[in-house]
Amino acid sequence: MRSIKTRVISAMIMISGFFLIITMGHIYCAILVLNLAFLMYKEIISLKRKENKEQLAGSLFSWIDWYYFTAFAFLMIPNLFVRRVLVEGAIPMGTFLHFILFDYHKLISFGLFMFGILLFVWSLERGSYRYQF
Repeated sequence: MRSIKTRVISAMIMISGFFLIITMGHIYCAILVLNLAFLMYKEIISLKRKENKEQLAGSLFSWIDWYYFTAFAFLMIPNLFVRRVLVEGAIPMGTFLHFILFDYHKLISFGLFMFGILLFVWSLERGSYRYQF
């Protein structure tokens, strides 16, 4: 009976927290989505990883997983948070932030992904191809 009571109380806290975030607005929902994506990615990477193979592949290989997640988050952040219609006057044109988020954002994202592919190719080591792919 105690286990059911604990589960019901924790479920009510989680449901009320979820509805609170939903009612707070778009920005907080986007932060929730990014946090959930981070936690899910962390769990998937930890399930995939084998410590003894990780040492064979070098430390660069474990870093590349998080690099791709960060590059993808950089690609998605303007789509989640920054709408051109919502912030047309908030970020002045000609500033560094406007340059990164609006003018050359896709080009910077493309460069980040291409650099990630180069890092992956440079991290390949003979004998651990099966684990690295």
